[in-house]
Amino acid sequence: MSRNFFKDLFDEFAEIRFAAASLAFSSLISLIPFLIIVLAVLQSIGGLDRFYPQIENLMINYLKEATGLTVSQYVKKSLSGFQPKALGATGGLLLLWASLGLIRNIDMAFHRIWKIKVTSPIYSRIWLYWMILVIIPLVLALFTGLQSQSNLNFIRISLNPDFVVSLWSSAFLVFLYKVIPSTKVNWTSALVPAVLAGFALTVIQNGFLSVSYRVFKQNKIYGSLASVPIFLVWLLVVWYIVLSGVALSSFLQKREKLSKSLN
Repeated sequence: MSRNFFKDLFDEFAEIRFAAASLAFSSLISLIPFLIIVLAVLQSIGGLDRFYPQIENLMINYLKEATGLTVSQYVKKSLSGFQPKALGATGGLLLLWASLGLIRNIDMAFHRIWKIKVTSPIYSRIWLYWMILVIIPLVLALFTGLQSQSNLNFIRISLNPDFVVSLWSSAFLVFLYKVIPSTKVNWTSALVPAVLAGFALTVIQNGFLSVSYRVFKQNKIYGSLASVPIFLVWLLVVWYIVLSGVALSSFLQKREKLSKSLN
């Protein structure tokens, strides 16, 4: 491969460090409001509220597997007994603002890595943010709903659960890689990075907790609070993986356009 190939690839990944750190901080601040809004949307859609307990447990268990009990118990306590009607107009708007703010930061990070400007009008971007916020609980409801179907037991038995989660993660990342950038993203440029990132997230999910606890086990400074820095590092690693997929998507599309122009 040519030297320019590796240089171009390195350039695409150059922005990841700063963007991942920014999104990790935004996720830390917006995590609880974001989860509350996701569950509120789920409860407000007729017929999907019955999946609420399963989805809440799914999210809590995902955090517990990655970061340990301290963070997951705090999130569970924050979400327990949540009633959307008890929020009030002001509380609901604040939570919505925090949730949409997180998606907006994701939008900005994607465009920073793609090195393109947002060309669509602000109302179009807000509509996109709201669509993502609605699609997330729908995807979770579909995932838990299919898991509860007795006629699909043979699929669950024959397929590894981690493999199934990786497929769902990859499908959602394909959606993000396709719709967020203000440019037409080819299916190949979105699919390949999404599959790689989806399976990488599963690997990190399975191995991160044990590795992290080994690192912090001998550390007398953090003690029982080791889950807090573990959670921060986990957020950073997750965003590194997701944004690496964005960078790879941008690289593949630019290389494809370059090869077509040369031909």
